[in-house]
Amino acid sequence: EELGSAVEEVLEGRYRTESRMMLVAEGKGLGRRGYGALNDIVLDLSGTARVINVETRVDGEYVATFTGDGIMVSTPTGSTGYALSNGGPIITPDQSAIMVSPICPHNLTARPIILPDSVTIDLTVRAAPGKVHVTADGQPELFMNAPVHVRVRKAPFRTILVKREGTNYFDVLRNKLQWGRDVRTDRVS
Repeated sequence: EELGSAVEEVLEGRYRTESRMMLVAEGKGLGRRGYGALNDIVLDLSGTARVINVETRVDGEYVATFTGDGIMVSTPTGSTGYALSNGGPIITPDQSAIMVSPICPHNLTARPIILPDSVTIDLTVRAAPGKVHVTADGQPELFMNAPVHVRVRKAPFRTILVKREGTNYFDVLRNKLQWGRDVRTDRVS
């Protein structure tokens, strides 16, 4: 709805930019340069309702082997997407953090963890009942046979977003998540 006025504002130089952290996933089969993602890197199973076991290490230290539908590594920007629908917290984009979230874990105590953006996260699937599905921001998709090892870390590059003047991060959250809306009366307070 606002595309025309937004383009006009940009052409007139009435905009600001924000720099956002990205992730990169590297590993055998991911190509020479790996996968880059603004939102998230996800490992799950393709075409089966079976669970997957993902051994997770942070800077070489064993964290846990999570059993469930998969695992997601998210940026603060990605915290309001798939990670949020998976039960994760909202992380403001100015934070230097990476979130690791088991997807539908088969253990109620397996919770998302917030880590500094300086860490390296190693995800290993030793065996799987189907192909391991690897995605960066939901695309492009890659299907791999186990064993699979993926290393995720902060990318050495960033994304620059163009933002309209007069709006802020909390305006976007309030609209996207309908904060302040009373669903009983359909009013916004």
